[in-house]
Amino acid sequence: MAVLEAGLAFALSMLVFSTLVSVIVEALHRILRLRQRGFHEMIEVFYDDVIVKQWASRKGIKLSNDAVPEVPEIKRQDFTNAFTGNRAVRKKGFFGVSPGRTVDSLSTVEFIERLAETPIGRKVIDEGKEKAEKTIDEFALKFERFGDNARAYFRGRAHFISILVAVCLAFFGNIHSAKLFNGFLHDPELTEKWVTQADSIMDAYKKIEDQSGQINKEETSFQKTASETKRALSEASKKMSQLATEGLPVGEKYYPICATGSPDTDCKKYLGEDLQVVKTGVTRTLTILADDIGKAINWALLVFLSGMLIGLGGPFWFDTVMSLMKSRQMLSGMGLFKNKKKVEDKDPAQPVEAPDTALPSSVSANQPKTPVEAFMRAAEAVHEA
Repeated sequence: MAVLEAGLAFALSMLVFSTLVSVIVEALHRILRLRQRGFHEMIEVFYDDVIVKQWASRKGIKLSNDAVPEVPEIKRQDFTNAFTGNRAVRKKGFFGVSPGRTVDSLSTVEFIERLAETPIGRKVIDEGKEKAEKTIDEFALKFERFGDNARAYFRGRAHFISILVAVCLAFFGNIHSAKLFNGFLHDPELTEKWVTQADSIMDAYKKIEDQSGQINKEETSFQKTASETKRALSEASKKMSQLATEGLPVGEKYYPICATGSPDTDCKKYLGEDLQVVKTGVTRTLTILADDIGKAINWALLVFLSGMLIGLGGPFWFDTVMSLMKSRQMLSGMGLFKNKKKVEDKDPAQPVEAPDTALPSSVSANQPKTPVEAFMRAAEAVHEA
């Protein structure tokens, strides 16, 4: 069952590469502040499509598609700032820059509380309790719908960025899917080395996923600091360096880079005197590619395929590894994997204990339970101030 063993090792390597891509994509999101920018844009669209249209409807103003006016009570920028600012941060940081001065999301209750503190909120209060409650519920419902649409867009964008990063990683790392699988198929020692690390690889993957999920769950008003982003990049670099020492048939020693000491049969003619002009770096690689266009196209297509496979994501490869491990365990019980180190089969659906983050009963009892209640409390606080 060498093919099954090679397939398991290949899936494990894809899991590692896809996890590396996830770390890089998360770092890009935080460095470029993509979530904060997306939330800022969502609030602007909410202002144009909900606040302005409601104001125009009450005033009997017909809006045109050419330009969207601003509500006299509050300008677009002021409205956006009221919902995107991080109220826990006041200092501007170094050179007036602070990575945590804006938030990347708000719950519906938080949104309604902030709305009550704006001129729009005061106008709603003046309408009377019954009409105000109806308006608040309408705002809350539309904000939730905007949030659902924004999350769908963010997921799609993150997946697209992941595929781009995965393809770039495949080309820069010279990850050739066919050579990678053949390497596992014809090198039992390499295959066994990876298979015996299956548990530790999956545990590391689940730990990263659990930490990421916990951060996304709790981090509604705060962002990671620049030092944490730097740590994530350092972790990615360390993992890539470790892979280079694991004996995988990837990197500069394989076609078309063909560095000195390459074990790749495709590089033999380029390591000796057959390569008339000795070149280095990119020029050497381009010369090797130009020597055989057909082979170069085949390499490019398979490396691109590797990138697309990596871009399928960690969850896909985790499930694939679990399926192959169950098949391996079943066949192992039939005596087909004698003298092999047994890999423990773990249930991916086993729940992970979450830290106890529940609020004390005295605190939770005082929290507003509906958007209307949150709005009224916030409005009362503004009025008393």
